[in-house]
Amino acid sequence: MEPSRITSHTEITDHVAGGLALLTTENRKPVIKAITAAWLARVQEAEAALWGLLVDTTILTATHAQLDQIGALLVLARGEMSDAEYRAVLRAGALANRSHGTADEHIAVLDLVLGVGGYTFAESFPAGLFVTPASSLGALAQGLREVLRRTRAGGVGTGLLDPPSVEPFTFAPDEDVTSSSTEGWSDTAGLTGGAWAGVIDV
Repeated sequence: MEPSRITSHTEITDHVAGGLALLTTENRKPVIKAITAAWLARVQEAEAALWGLLVDTTILTATHAQLDQIGALLVLARGEMSDAEYRAVLRAGALANRSHGTADEHIAVLDLVLGVGGYTFAESFPAGLFVTPASSLGALAQGLREVLRRTRAGGVGTGLLDPPSVEPFTFAPDEDVTSSSTEGWSDTAGLTGGAWAGVIDV
């Protein structure tokens, strides 16, 4: 029979004390205990080293170069993303690699990258999806584009809106369209008026 699967890992920090406690009465002589303790101390060192390796190589705990190595395995480049942003994209990428293109799988990927409630997700006829984040994507844009491309089913078109990081474009209330920094068309220098959103073709 297959043994129960391990659902979580826990570092063991008491190999010496635990091992000595298992010695039978006739084996608790000082010399035997000393030799056993010496061996178990080496086991404890190995445990600490292996635990450190585990911590440094998981998406949730890895940082900097360790995250870059995971990204190389998943073929997801960091670009300008911070560790926190890159970690979210890597988790979504791992999920996207197992996707069958369902709406629930798209939502799960988007929740990882943008957070629950951080976007709107709509389907369009005949076979299209459109994602509108609540705020500008910044460095996340390229990573999210790639994981959405991997998540969708064949033949499905996906659009991704990148909201502007400044005030979005709105029509001015009168003919003076260059005096406001947040409304109307821009002046020739591009210093006034609202900004347009960008649409990314996934």
